[in-house]
Amino acid sequence: MKSVSLIFNRVCKQKYQPLGFVKSKSSFIRVKGDIIQSFSFKRFRDGHTCTVDFGVFPLCARPPINLDAGAYEVDGFIVGKCEGWFCWEFDPFSDESKEKCIESISEAIDSHVIPFFERCIDTQSALTESTKLEELLDLNRKEKLKLNGMSDMAKPLQERLLMNPYRYYMALKSRDFSYVKKYLEYKVSHLERCLKEFETPGPFKQPECVKESHSDSLAEYTMQLYLLYAEDFDYFDKMIEANEKAMREYLASKYPKAYDQLTQY
Repeated sequence: MKSVSLIFNRVCKQKYQPLGFVKSKSSFIRVKGDIIQSFSFKRFRDGHTCTVDFGVFPLCARPPINLDAGAYEVDGFIVGKCEGWFCWEFDPFSDESKEKCIESISEAIDSHVIPFFERCIDTQSALTESTKLEELLDLNRKEKLKLNGMSDMAKPLQERLLMNPYRYYMALKSRDFSYVKKYLEYKVSHLERCLKEFETPGPFKQPECVKESHSDSLAEYTMQLYLLYAEDFDYFDKMIEANEKAMREYLASKYPKAYDQLTQY
């Protein structure tokens, strides 16, 4: 009996290694320009459903980052009424069923993920394309919820976009300081609300270390916002340069045998 994960790895090695992707555990990763692209196989505990996560990460983000956890799921491109939320199912006792499942997932990667990656050639295009993708997936998500009679409990899309730190680094590298300002103002406001909750009596109290972490983050983001208002762009340029150097060192240490292949695309 074949493992569905091994079938996924075999198929993806054949199809995507020639495109510059390097296998790492259940993920396939490549660096294109100043963007890291990855997709990962996810098998669920029920033993018969699976999906693929994918995402783009700027080289100038602060390492380490988890390349095995993409921001998006390939299921998001598919709208319809289904028994469960995830679209790909297989019979765990049938190799033929597993092969068909992975073939269908691979076709979805070809149709949606690879074209998205090809449009993300640098931080500026990745920021633009990820916004378009988020808008498409949000529309699909709402339609899927409606078809399946489910309630929408998600935060507004614009807030979810600002919750993604990788978009912040993309904006910094591409010098989109209008977006950087929105992100920093959101983070400062959010952290101030979180810290106020510590002063509110209630049955559930966060550990003191969480409060300290929030306080440190608030101080950092407040300082960055002050520097942005002062148009001290040199500070941000140096931060991005240092992050990218550290990220390349991180990738070289994490994937020592495949680093050259990973970064040659």
